[in-house]
Amino acid sequence: MKKVLEVSWDEYLDMVVQLANAIKESPLKPRCIYGIPRGGLQIAVPLSHRLNGTPVTLDLVGDFILFVDDISDEGKSLTACTNVCRNHITATLFIKKGTTFVPDFYVGEVEKDVWVKFPWELNSEPRNKVAKLKEIDEIKNRK
Repeated sequence: MKKVLEVSWDEYLDMVVQLANAIKESPLKPRCIYGIPRGGLQIAVPLSHRLNGTPVTLDLVGDFILFVDDISDEGKSLTACTNVCRNHITATLFIKKGTTFVPDFYVGEVEKDVWVKFPWELNSEPRNKVAKLKEIDEIKNRK
């Protein structure tokens, strides 16, 4: 059984601020941000706000892109993105020990056997919220 690290909304936002501050202090300044679906999408927008409105893009083509993801587990997603675009920097909230891709910026490191549960994951919500979402789905399906 894997160990689980649950990240709260407050911890997540604190980590985004830490990433933004590290990027601001760096001489590397992205012209746009690409959030790798799915986990990176949750990070791209608040990071954009913290980086003085650096625009979020849906296109992998462009000047100096910041690729963001929630975690570099094996490194496959980040490797695929960076192979498409030469002018880039990368950032994640976490890396797993042994990942094949270590981003330019990251906040935390976890062991390979740790499952990081982010607050936007449905199964991370308190049980009453999950029950409410199921109830809403059932009502929608009756119509």
